[in-house]
Amino acid sequence: MPADSVGVQIPPMIDPKMIELTLYNDIPHLLHPVVTDAKETAAILKWVAVEMDRRYRLLSRNSVRNIEDYNYKLDSGKPIRTLSDDSDEVAERMLYVVILVDELSDLMCSDVKNEIEAALEMLTLDANCPPSSSLGRWFDAVAASYAVTIGAIDCIALMHLDTLSGLREIKICRAYEVDGKRTCFFPSNITKLSQASCVYETVEGWEEEITEVNDFQKLPRGARDYVMLIEELTGKPVTIIGVGPRRGQTIFR
Repeated sequence: MPADSVGVQIPPMIDPKMIELTLYNDIPHLLHPVVTDAKETAAILKWVAVEMDRRYRLLSRNSVRNIEDYNYKLDSGKPIRTLSDDSDEVAERMLYVVILVDELSDLMCSDVKNEIEAALEMLTLDANCPPSSSLGRWFDAVAASYAVTIGAIDCIALMHLDTLSGLREIKICRAYEVDGKRTCFFPSNITKLSQASCVYETVEGWEEEITEVNDFQKLPRGARDYVMLIEELTGKPVTIIGVGPRRGQTIFR
């Protein structure tokens, strides 16, 4: 089945451990075999960031807000403006792009960590779009608080804290903005959720590697402040903190 028949394209799946996703090499919507090399991963993430920017400019040029509206306008026979204004350029349906990354923490420990961070930063900052569709590296306290409430959760396990090491600033989504109004409550329906955008609070990051830390008090001040802010926003204690890919790299409080 061709990718455009279901409206989905999948860039290369990323699997640094080479055992989880390579089974899917032959699926029809995959644009490239599963990637296991960190350097190639950085290049792919950069491509995704550039492609996202191109799509935003194309949506803006055609006065539509999302892929569905763009494709509807195209399918309805209405004129579509391309980015180049080349009369010979043919407008094509915009497919959804799905990218899957397994073991991001392993990639963040590779020798191209800075390149991967830069690409993720581009994706996260440029995707100033609904939390349901943006790439989520930043902690979403609104969604977490909602999960805590409906799940009767008593405590939180915060994993992959080490992947934030080296960032000068870290963002936490502490509220949503819907229809111009700020709210700390998770939207009650999918329509409102699709219209929501994150309201971020920026906190100071830390430079130190924390993969060998086994005591909360020995974490850098920025890491401790980040954890305590999550506790404040969710109203629940963070009792388990993952600081590396191995089972032993866990802090219990």
